[in-house]
Amino acid sequence: MSKLYLHSGYLNWDAVLRYGVPFNFVVGGRGTGKTYGILKYMRDRKKRFIYMRRTQKQLDIISKPEFSPFKTINADTSSNISPFPITSYNSAFFEAETDKDGKLRPKGEILGYTAALSTFSSLRSFDMSDVEFLIYDEFIPERHERLIKNEGSAFFNAIETINRNRELKGDRPVTVICMANSNDAANPIFAELGLIDLALRQIDRGKEIFLDRQRGLLLITLTKSPISDKKQNTALYNLTRGKAFAKMALSNEFTENVPSKISSEKLIQY
Repeated sequence: MSKLYLHSGYLNWDAVLRYGVPFNFVVGGRGTGKTYGILKYMRDRKKRFIYMRRTQKQLDIISKPEFSPFKTINADTSSNISPFPITSYNSAFFEAETDKDGKLRPKGEILGYTAALSTFSSLRSFDMSDVEFLIYDEFIPERHERLIKNEGSAFFNAIETINRNRELKGDRPVTVICMANSNDAANPIFAELGLIDLALRQIDRGKEIFLDRQRGLLLITLTKSPISDKKQNTALYNLTRGKAFAKMALSNEFTENVPSKISSEKLIQY
């Protein structure tokens, strides 16, 4: 089995982050261990992070304990990590305990923060020098979701806000991790970075890893996920076999994009 995957079949985040580049994009089928794996990595190694979603509405939902991205991790590890509001827009993750009135209260140090891309500009005056990782989950919008104005630029401005001048002081830049299902290769961030054709070629060729050290860029497309293979014969994917949903969720195909007929050819043949 590839080092990209654990023996369990889920994504191996140690292998991903071992490349040591600042910008990491991981596109893969549903349930392949992207969100669960990276948040457990943060918890186990005590790395302070920002967990970001596209819109404030999405963030407000996952900022409730019942819908927290740590809910399954808590169940599996007997921890009790919960979000607590710190501003009108943001929460912080703490290990929680129950007080004498039966209410949850934070215990210990902040583990990480939440943020929404759509309202991130409200955080520009805050000191984020303690943040080591920016985790941007579901960065590719689904077909029915409305785009944010200048979405790519808003994302880069968020990174600038977190980084400030830390590199000028000799510190490491924040490590950016962007994760999504393969809904649309022509998403705002890939468009800004010129990654659309690269992502489509990578999926088409079944190639999983592209590394550009000069740009500090890693693009991983989970085309050989053992978990996706195991899910082929479950109820939902028997129902949707061969349809766009199954191709996106299991085969990691960008179903919103028509493959280009432009290809490289050896000119000597002509």
